[in-house]
Amino acid sequence: MWRRRPRHVDLTVRLLSVEDLFRTPDLDPFREEHAGYDERPGVEQMLSALRMAKPRATATATIELPDAEIAPDLEERARGAMGRYCRRKLALIDEELDGVRRFGVRALLWGFLAVIVLNSLAAGIDEEGIDPVAQGLGVASWVILWVPVNLLIYDRWFYKRDERAYRALMEAPLRIVRSGESATEVSARP
Repeated sequence: MWRRRPRHVDLTVRLLSVEDLFRTPDLDPFREEHAGYDERPGVEQMLSALRMAKPRATATATIELPDAEIAPDLEERARGAMGRYCRRKLALIDEELDGVRRFGVRALLWGFLAVIVLNSLAAGIDEEGIDPVAQGLGVASWVILWVPVNLLIYDRWFYKRDERAYRALMEAPLRIVRSGESATEVSARP
């Protein structure tokens, strides 16, 4: 069943320490107090919810931490770290998109060359219009174009989706609360 994608996402993550915002938490399955914790870094939990939201969705981020982890300047430090992290990821996505575009254009040119060559071979073989080898060459020539089309169109959608998620996370107001002050886990509510 289809779920409506939200316009605003309330991102609430429960962490053992603020470092778990960017690293995989060290969870012990034998400790009951670790039950219910997500094994992904907090930022990945937030991005997962943002990827499912509408393209122009806004977000608010809340990090729940144990009392011992909360320091007076922690919110400001966490905002700075989140901004640096998102900017670095956006730069990496730009590099990836540039590489995908270059490789896609090159693959498209080679693909068109393959279409011309394989269809020419097929035309030379198929004088009666029913030779299966000629038909196979014709089909293969068009199948070769799938890689560049996939790179230039479909792969870019995933990169753009991730780019939107990082931008929304970077712009989201961030607050840090004591564990138990916010009862929701990472959620995506309309």
